[in-house]
Amino acid sequence: MAPTAACPIVDVNLTSASKVYVDVPGYISVPQGAVSINTAPGMSANKKLSFGGGIFTATIGVSVDKPASLQLGLLNSVVQKTFKIVSQTVGTNPRVTATALVKVNQTGGYAINSWVTSFG
Repeated sequence: MAPTAACPIVDVNLTSASKVYVDVPGYISVPQGAVSINTAPGMSANKKLSFGGGIFTATIGVSVDKPASLQLGLLNSVVQKTFKIVSQTVGTNPRVTATALVKVNQTGGYAINSWVTSFG
């Protein structure tokens, strides 16, 4: 029996002894839908599900029996490098300086932590 609504948008049914590996690195967004993860009794071995970007949904249902590995939520990426980027205008009037701190993580994603522009 499915643990959520009769017609989920994302429906994972693990009913055999076969090895299963599902990796969704981004997020799932079904704000008015349902996500269902159903593992048949005794079939949790060799099953790995990873929703690394998180799930935004109205309902999520997970059966009593769960996959051997079930990751629901955000992966905390390791920051590999932090760069300080300074840029200045060539002329002396007006003198504009922009300084940005950028962090790049192991997946290639990045974030601009601060960006300051000054005149003078």
